[in-house]
Amino acid sequence: MSRVVVTGCAGFIGSHLCEHLITQGYEVLGIDNFLSQSYSAEIKRKNLISLLENNSFTFLELDLLDDINPELFRDGDYVINEAAIPGLPLSWNDPDLYFRVNTFLPMNILNALAGVRILKFVQISTSSVYGRFAVGNENLELSPISPYGVSKLAAEFMIKNYCQINHIPFNILRYFSVFGPRQRPDMAYSQIISKLSRNEPLHIFGDGKQSRTNTYVTDIAIGTALAMEQGRSGEVYNLSGKASITLIETIDFITKELGMKNPDIIRMPEREGDQRDTKGVFEKATADFGYNPQIDFWEGLRNQIRFQLP
Repeated sequence: MSRVVVTGCAGFIGSHLCEHLITQGYEVLGIDNFLSQSYSAEIKRKNLISLLENNSFTFLELDLLDDINPELFRDGDYVINEAAIPGLPLSWNDPDLYFRVNTFLPMNILNALAGVRILKFVQISTSSVYGRFAVGNENLELSPISPYGVSKLAAEFMIKNYCQINHIPFNILRYFSVFGPRQRPDMAYSQIISKLSRNEPLHIFGDGKQSRTNTYVTDIAIGTALAMEQGRSGEVYNLSGKASITLIETIDFITKELGMKNPDIIRMPEREGDQRDTKGVFEKATADFGYNPQIDFWEGLRNQIRFQLP
């Protein structure tokens, strides 16, 4: 049985990915250090509850910025690096932390892989590397507008060079606005659902017309596994949803789903580093490994509402 090492396994996306890999017959070694600067370690520990009951899952609590024992990895492993510190606005406050976690941590993993013949290293990146307007395919100009985006782009360049020089098969996946059950509490939809359900004022940054091609978390997990198995080594792939939705449209939908009227919306200035529009083109991922997101945006948002407000 092939084994997949998943770093950041206790996170929103990492936990879903581990669950999917197990359904596909893989043995999974999950690694996490419950970094509290991003969001509560308690929430991350809850994400692992069902995984820890599965015999195909092994968990290791480890800070991957420390020295890594190469014996963690064995010949024939896949390695997927989901470990990161997310969030555009927060990255302005502590850019050093973002570069240590998002840029140097993956290099620390690769250094530990020296001499180990893995099947592939998969680095998780972000649409934020494209900048304010992430609309198009993988050939878009790379022009990040936040320390977060810069830290992830720097990791891409370092990983490409290292893996090419050392003949390590690799892919880089650029995720677009992932949502669904277990979404991080700092993310937009999670906050909107929580605040509206408590009838609290909702702060909107900008005019509310900013748009996203949101990607449902199980579609991301499936796409990541397919890229790991079938992606052409050395390639970068967009993984995105299909529908472009504005923030105002999302708020209107959640308001109606909660049976509310006239929510208290407070307009705020646009935040530095926020993207205006994203619309990922993922034709290359479809052609190379059959990526085809299945979950309709509104269906997925209902699922997230039900999860947050059982």
